[in-house]
Amino acid sequence: MNAKPGMSFYGLEAGNVGSTDMGIGIVEPPARMAVVNGLAQADLDQDGQSEVFSSCATSEGIKFTVWTGRANQGEPRWSGYYYLGYDLQPTCP
Repeated sequence: MNAKPGMSFYGLEAGNVGSTDMGIGIVEPPARMAVVNGLAQADLDQDGQSEVFSSCATSEGIKFTVWTGRANQGEPRWSGYYYLGYDLQPTCP
């Protein structure tokens, strides 16, 4: 259901990554990633503005987005969706 062109999925084994944790992977990021106020961010295109990474629950899946500047303002630079197949309590704005 989640397999679409341009999307890849990987299993990670690391210290604090749980079996149900999800995230966005950046291959060879051009900038150092940081977490500010609970949101991951980095200046991916080196234009002086940080990209901010966010996620939220829909009624049946997880929506991932990358924004320039601030989350949930304007148009996202990228978005992806992972269908879970069961009901969730939505948290998306």
